[in-house]
Amino acid sequence: MFEDTDLPMLALDAFEVPEVAGTFQVMTAPAILVFYQGKEVHRQARFIDFDRLQMIIQNYQAITEPTNYTDLFTN
Repeated sequence: MFEDTDLPMLALDAFEVPEVAGTFQVMTAPAILVFYQGKEVHRQARFIDFDRLQMIIQNYQAITEPTNYTDLFTN
């Protein structure tokens, strides 16, 4: 669904990495957290509304310039 975005995405299994679930206070699965500029801006858990999630991702993608990862790690 989100393969065509250039936003960084990360998937974690809370059962394999329980400290992540604790850090982000995820109490049920599945859970999707959306961060923008280091802050959580959206959260869905248990029943995921993919249409709404896609709209939210597209809105943040529209206001975010593509990241050049090469520039981030070169001096």
